[in-house]
Amino acid sequence: MNQVYGRWLAVPFVFSLLLARPLLAPALAEQSSLDKVLALVPSDVDALLIADGIADEYADLRQSAWWKNAEKLPIVQQALQSKPARNVRWMTAMMPAFLGVTLEQLRDDVLGEAAVLALWKRDQKDPIGALIARASDAELLAKLIDTLSAERPGREVDQRAFRGQDYVETREANGKKAYLFQRDDIGVIAGDEEAVRKIIDTMLDGHGFGTSSIRARLRRALPEQAFLRLYVNPRSLDHALDEAPPSNDPFERFLLQRREAWDRVEWLAATISSSPRYELGLHFAIRSMKPPVPTSASLAAFWDRVDDSTLMAVHMMLPIKSVVGIVGEVQSERESREVREAIRVISQFLAGYSVPDVLDHVGPSVGGMIAPGQPGQPPRVMGVVELRDEKPSTLGALPLSMALENSGVAVLVLIGVELSRKEKTPWRVELELSEGERIHYLRRQEAPGSWPQPALAVTSHQLLFGSSPKALAPWLGGEKESSDLPAWFAQHFPAGFRPILWVNASAVRTYLEREGDRLLVLITRDDPEHKERLAKRTGPILSVMGLLDRLVIGVNVTSEAYHLTMTLFPTPAES
Repeated sequence: MNQVYGRWLAVPFVFSLLLARPLLAPALAEQSSLDKVLALVPSDVDALLIADGIADEYADLRQSAWWKNAEKLPIVQQALQSKPARNVRWMTAMMPAFLGVTLEQLRDDVLGEAAVLALWKRDQKDPIGALIARASDAELLAKLIDTLSAERPGREVDQRAFRGQDYVETREANGKKAYLFQRDDIGVIAGDEEAVRKIIDTMLDGHGFGTSSIRARLRRALPEQAFLRLYVNPRSLDHALDEAPPSNDPFERFLLQRREAWDRVEWLAATISSSPRYELGLHFAIRSMKPPVPTSASLAAFWDRVDDSTLMAVHMMLPIKSVVGIVGEVQSERESREVREAIRVISQFLAGYSVPDVLDHVGPSVGGMIAPGQPGQPPRVMGVVELRDEKPSTLGALPLSMALENSGVAVLVLIGVELSRKEKTPWRVELELSEGERIHYLRRQEAPGSWPQPALAVTSHQLLFGSSPKALAPWLGGEKESSDLPAWFAQHFPAGFRPILWVNASAVRTYLEREGDRLLVLITRDDPEHKERLAKRTGPILSVMGLLDRLVIGVNVTSEAYHLTMTLFPTPAES
């Protein structure tokens, strides 16, 4: 990828510096300030960072639960006293001397209405870019432009014109150039003369990005409440992919060999939304978009068994055979003896089934969850894989579920042998019945109640594995009491939304406050040095998690685009 893209795409971090976070605004409205700015952006733009309503968004942030809770975090207070934070405060104090405006004026009065960063790719040349902003205070914008274009030691200035529009060229001692002009309350700063002339052409001739068909599609597809939008034209990256040097990495070669999938992508966008939750989204459209697929029964059944006390749950519709094929193709080049040996051992117990034959009847529903255990006990961990049917192989083998159970027990035996060798303590496979189903599990003979106890159960329609028999028991048998989680998803997300990951951050914090010390002992086997290292790594993460009540990652498919989102629900502010 061209390194200069990285230089221009670093500009969003300047926004973050100015605003203490990405501070841009809600929906795109007809004839808004943003529309007037986008009208100046040439329609052939390759990448576009769109920001709107900085001042209002910042004011909302200061009143939000996020901000109030974050200010109390020790990690945030320490960061505010760090050397980088002191440097930022020094730069902020020096801004009036160098720019002629304060940080607050730049944020609220110059960038406060609307701002966009536009990039264009050029063949065999560095990309060109420009920042276009509509200010709420035109006089202050003029003061900023005058300061940036004023002559001073080490800077030369030329007055130029194109099609009747005056602009200024500045040349610094290090050779860097900038091109600036102001038209009423709109200011333009470009890093290349070609960029500023493209903008002037668009300003005079019309037909900019604001009225293009791609922008109309983005307005229909992207969330209205997004305060930050990044649009990328996938075709602008084709050249970089085509010119990528040969790689010895099998995974990189695998991706480059499947360019046809990338070539089908028509547009790509990312968004950040607020009000009152925060949502990060990745959105893309492909040629010949397929209609949304109805929610599967296995998906609904999984989330119907996850209650609000669960710490974490994950579920996805995964093309297991394709994924295994991809991993196998990449892994085979790395000559992993362990993978080949595991497949060989498992195959011996599949009663005539080949591994590809098994994969034909496994999935695509895959899930797992972590739930709190009883007081003083570790959490319950389980996973579930859907089995499609009971078809025996052409060799007249056992039903698939029985073949999988046999191979699963064999794997447990192998694990038990290895644990016995390493720990000098006998492990054995035992059988327990739950809801009429068999659960095979490993048990340490000298400590029957110890954890973990790897467990396995295979029914006619699912393969379950977990940390103990108790972890699997709630998922076996008949109808269970329905949870209110599906209704919660329906309340907070659009129709057709499919959750992939759900994290109950509040429950995680409560559980760790109660059982954290015991978990450290279990995980580190009471090794003081290991405990100290782990505590240092997890402490800051758990501190930041104090800002969250829930975290949800999911996907939604509409007629316009595919949407992958991560939604953060803040912890209510303390009174």
